[in-house]
Amino acid sequence: NGSTWVAVVEKAYAQYSHREMTQLKEQIAWVSPLVHLIKTPEPREFIGDGGTLRTGINMATGGSTDTDIFSLTRFSTLRTKLQRALNHNKVVTALTPSDVDTSKNLVKKHIYTILSYDPTTDAVRIRNPHGTGSDATGMTYSDSVNDGTFTLTLQELDDHFTQIAYEE
Repeated sequence: NGSTWVAVVEKAYAQYSHREMTQLKEQIAWVSPLVHLIKTPEPREFIGDGGTLRTGINMATGGSTDTDIFSLTRFSTLRTKLQRALNHNKVVTALTPSDVDTSKNLVKKHIYTILSYDPTTDAVRIRNPHGTGSDATGMTYSDSVNDGTFTLTLQELDDHFTQIAYEE
């Protein structure tokens, strides 16, 4: 269904984080004999706290990122950065807040991929990596396909998301 890569990246991140935690414990073992009391989380436990938007892009691409907070970013800047990144086939992601309006079928503290930006309609095409059955509802545009991709106006993006990150 096109979302297999998300599961692969999540698993890789979890395993990477688990390995890093294990190595850290080994490095500090000589300092404290009590280090064995520190529980090393299972790899899957790292996924829920995947870090920042920057973390995901860095893990997936190895590249650096530019991150903006919607409430502090002008729409003109947002438009310019969206066009530049997407025209160069760069990864762009956006994060929902912990208090997102779930009646719109948006997931709290969840990262979505921005697939495209249309300057004519001032709208973005969004993809929820959870896939089918995860389209936002009650927005300006509705394609009624419910395939995990949907369109938001830039204003709706600003209203329902807190941060945006661009691969550099």
